[in-house]
Amino acid sequence: QGEFYLYSPENGLTSFDTIKIINGNFDYQTEIDNSDDYATLHLLYPNFTEQVIFAKNGTHVQIKGDARKLSETEVTGTEENKLLTNFRKQHLNSSPNELMKAAAAFIKEKPESPVSRFLFQKYILDAVHIDTILLQDTYKILSTHQPKSTQILKWQSVITAKTQKLTTNTFGQLSFIDTKRDTTTFDDCK
Repeated sequence: QGEFYLYSPENGLTSFDTIKIINGNFDYQTEIDNSDDYATLHLLYPNFTEQVIFAKNGTHVQIKGDARKLSETEVTGTEENKLLTNFRKQHLNSSPNELMKAAAAFIKEKPESPVSRFLFQKYILDAVHIDTILLQDTYKILSTHQPKSTQILKWQSVITAKTQKLTTNTFGQLSFIDTKRDTTTFDDCK
């Protein structure tokens, strides 16, 4: 007994849905809003981990897993779900840097795939330590191969902001007055 939650941050569902689990099983059917492309759905588990599912109208997706080993959950029914399941299983013990490089390699190999969009956002765009060259290179590949993707277009401003360098002159000459009424400038602190 329990429940999962299903949502789509980019497309696919118009609302947040609750899925009831009865005797370890559930069945869920819905219409996907984005009929031209796969929708990226997020299945939120009670422990707040997520399983990404790629769905399209007319497809049947099957999810098999063990609540004690959620990272090993298998999602089948479409080629995209098989690709993501294989990627996750191959990189269960990879470091964030290794995941970033593996995501970039996947994107170069399958730039038209919706899995590439997901991997780009999760492991490259949202990375804690951003590799700006890798970010720009993989974004260029995605935008070239998926020019109609509104999600990719929305990322352009985020990428621009993340790759711009601030200079010390951005704020002009900074100074402060200490408790002895002496003025100190930023250059004095170097």
